Amino acid sequence: MSKYGIISDKGTSDANYDISTEDIIKRLKQWDTLYNIEISDVGHDRLTVKFGSLPEDLESLSKDIYEFCPDVIPEFCTQISAMNTLQ
Repeated sequence: MSKYGIISDKGTSDANYDISTEDIIKRLKQWDTLYNIEISDVGHDRLTVKFGSLPEDLESLSKDIYEFCPDVIPEFCTQISAMNTLQ
C-alpha cells in the first residue's frame, strides 16, 4: 500500500472546509515532492505530517498550509508568523 492508501481507507477529509480525501492526497503528494514528507496518525478527520526538509521561506510554507486547512493552526496562534516558531 502506498503512503496515501491509509488516507483513502480512512476517508480522511475536513467537512468544515469542504476538503475531500482526494484534495488531501493531491496536496500531500505536492508536499512530498518538495519536502519528503512522512504521514502518520491518520484518522477520518486528522493526520500528522512530518516534513523531511523545510524551505528557507517558512512563512510561505506556513501560508500554504494555513490556506489549505486553517484548522492546522492551534487556537493560541493568532498570526501565521507564530506558526514558524512551532517547528
